[in-house]
Amino acid sequence: MPIARGFAQAAAFPLQSYQGGSAEAMVANNLAMYDIVVGEHSDFRIPFFAYRGTPTGIDVLKVVETGRTPVMDIGIAGREGGQIGAGLARAHIGCLERAAAAYHHAYDFT
Repeated sequence: MPIARGFAQAAAFPLQSYQGGSAEAMVANNLAMYDIVVGEHSDFRIPFFAYRGTPTGIDVLKVVETGRTPVMDIGIAGREGGQIGAGLARAHIGCLERAAAAYHHAYDFT
């Protein structure tokens, strides 16, 4: 099962050496993701959190309810190959709101 690397930031402190920020921010970002997922991964665990499972399975209904969007570590590929940049991004709330609305429509929520 694929996971977003932003959901395992507390397991990758060295990333900050090239994308800026702090280990404290990575921990805060990671902890916030537990509030918007279905559960925790049974195999991918984070030592910093006493081997707690990585947040897994974004729940669009929780995202819309909390207003907290998924955080993503991104790498930017160059036209000629190789990585030319990196940083953090957040999913736009609009696409998640539309996904939640489609879910409600498909399952006839009132």
